[in-house]
Amino acid sequence: MIAARSGGGTSQVLAVVVVVVGWHARVANTAEVQDVASYNNRGTAWLENGDYDRAIAAFDEAIRCNPNDARAYYNRGLARGYKKAYEKAIQDLTRAIDLDPKDACAYCNRGLVSGYAQQYDRAIEDFTRAISLDPKYVNAYFCRGWARARKKDYDRAIADYTQAISLDPKCVRAYFSRAWTWAEKKEYNRAIADYDRVICLDPNLALAYCNRGIAKACKKDYDKAIADYTQAIGLNPADGYMYNKRGEAWMEIESATEKKQMKKSLPDFAQAIRYGPNDARAYYNFGMACLYEREYDRAIANFTRAISLNPNDYAAYYRRGIALIMKGTYDAATTDLLAAIKLDRANRMNERAAAYAEKGDFEKARKCETKAIEALGKETENRDFLFRLELYKQNKPYYPETN
Repeated sequence: MIAARSGGGTSQVLAVVVVVVGWHARVANTAEVQDVASYNNRGTAWLENGDYDRAIAAFDEAIRCNPNDARAYYNRGLARGYKKAYEKAIQDLTRAIDLDPKDACAYCNRGLVSGYAQQYDRAIEDFTRAISLDPKYVNAYFCRGWARARKKDYDRAIADYTQAISLDPKCVRAYFSRAWTWAEKKEYNRAIADYDRVICLDPNLALAYCNRGIAKACKKDYDKAIADYTQAIGLNPADGYMYNKRGEAWMEIESATEKKQMKKSLPDFAQAIRYGPNDARAYYNFGMACLYEREYDRAIANFTRAISLNPNDYAAYYRRGIALIMKGTYDAATTDLLAAIKLDRANRMNERAAAYAEKGDFEKARKCETKAIEALGKETENRDFLFRLELYKQNKPYYPETN
């Protein structure tokens, strides 16, 4: 993960990247009533130390002393945002805006909270308002780009990141997020160029090397991808995700050889599991490497663990079924292969429903999601499918969790 700090903030979890931009509370000035200033400053200290409950209590007292103190509402809104009490945070930030309607930072942070709550249209409106109040507000452009990227409005997201960069040519997170967005558009050369710039600005940022490696792997340039993953691991040797990506690149190379020996990918997947014991993808990859090595019991154990972590992974059922066939356990293999077929069909319907919801056709989204649930059957884990259906009933699109 990448963690950058700046005034205003957002959290971006877009497939391979997490960008976190923190909020900074404001300190009351000496011209204010002493009690209000004291509570505000005390709350700010608690907020910066991550003790959000004590911070909120201090801001409560500031508001009790002066119900019209915009700073106290603003700061309490930040603390509530950190606690993921999004609606209460929005209420506080709205009150701060009512008291100080020209405060671009308050609009930006209200937009952030709305974004965390996956209300991206509402967030974009606030970021746009912040920009209208302060056309050189770098973070507002960055945050609006983030919200647009979350909506898969990649061209507008790139335009916002580019504007942020034009205002601040050393804005690492804007280059980083633009690189991710280029990769989503499959424009890997542009993504690599932006990651090059990120690394130039911050040569110790492990995830930049990792993500550049992913872009190179997408171009099937596995040797250069491995070099980047190795650099990332050197900077962050306890990150299982990076071992997993390097293992995938090694597996691409090794599986193309005549003997298909997984001498380099297997150790990486073992490290991926060591540092990421709940990463279903790492177990799946480990299982695949074992399957290539004809270590069927070991492959089955890893696929089983992958399924326990991600019960709707049809590929894990399919591959476990293959391993069971190789062991001559045909009844169990048949069960797994049938489960894989059922899950594949359900997942396709699930994806179709999400696409309809993004376009605003919630009636079709509900129908597709219902068919997906029916395809799964009662005996199969379907909490994620039911969650999505409930969103579509509320006329809300589905977006993956951001943190």
